[in-house]
Amino acid sequence: MSLSSAEKKRLRDRRAQQTLRTKKQQYTTQLEDKVAHCERYHDDSGTQHLLQVIEGLQRENQVLRTRQEGLKTLITSWEDPSPPHLLHPQPPTQLPLPPIHSTTTTSSSPQPNKEDSDSISPLYSLLPLHSDFPSLNPSLIWLTLPPSTITSCPPSPHPLDLLYGTKTNPLANTIYISSLRRPLRDPERLAFGWLGYHYTKWLLNPNPETFAQLPTFMHPVEEQLRIAHPTSLDLIIWPEIRVTLIREWEVYARQRDDLFGFLACCMKVRWPWGESLLERDEGNELVMKTRFKEVIMCKEGWGITREFVGVWPDVVRGVDVGEVLMEIG
Repeated sequence: MSLSSAEKKRLRDRRAQQTLRTKKQQYTTQLEDKVAHCERYHDDSGTQHLLQVIEGLQRENQVLRTRQEGLKTLITSWEDPSPPHLLHPQPPTQLPLPPIHSTTTTSSSPQPNKEDSDSISPLYSLLPLHSDFPSLNPSLIWLTLPPSTITSCPPSPHPLDLLYGTKTNPLANTIYISSLRRPLRDPERLAFGWLGYHYTKWLLNPNPETFAQLPTFMHPVEEQLRIAHPTSLDLIIWPEIRVTLIREWEVYARQRDDLFGFLACCMKVRWPWGESLLERDEGNELVMKTRFKEVIMCKEGWGITREFVGVWPDVVRGVDVGEVLMEIG
């Protein structure tokens, strides 16, 4: 049918308006998609997550720098024909490295001059020299967690997290899972977990605060700093045993699983059988008993059963067996 000029104009206008409405609808849909994307990926929680990742990477970078400086200090001390700076007395909160039994200084001990003191690296910054990769060691699977995850965990774990696991603290939960590989009593599970947790926090973020959480017997001795060794040896309670195993590791390397498995089962906390490990604080929350913490934080609070001494006598020859021997009754 033929259309008049006015009808043709109205038809063109309708088509133009329809095209314009379609374009507006498409543009509106695109804007809504962009807003939804921003709300999903660029909200406050997403920004906070990115900031946490950045902070974790910065801490990891600082750890690597600290390790590099510690290695430079050690290499310099090897090349220096004079007595190493590490032999000088350290502040009371730190152990002198070479004499592993000595924890005190006397008034007659020679004091380092200011120039030497300025060149001494603090003990908390000297990290053990490891020969293995944690990912290859099933007993230390928590060290395979991203450094940012470990450093973002609380400074200290809740004791229940180490005894029964948790969904809120990845480091404590992974240590708990690892502890299930051994038939441990609750006192040893909690004690090993507590020491391993704080050791890991210091290893990944060495500073005075994390180092202060370690018991003195876990402070690194000279052999740990100078001789590459498996990471697991750092968690042995007695420095004398650590030194023996580090110096003679080639003798024990092939029996590693048997040695570590037997030692983990034979190291015991000197804690009365059946006595509770936890108590209520002023806020009625369950916390670790103060006396239990005092026991596990001193070397005298630990013992080795007669079975281990009988099977591995050379491993314990550096310690007073009469003092460390513990009967399980």
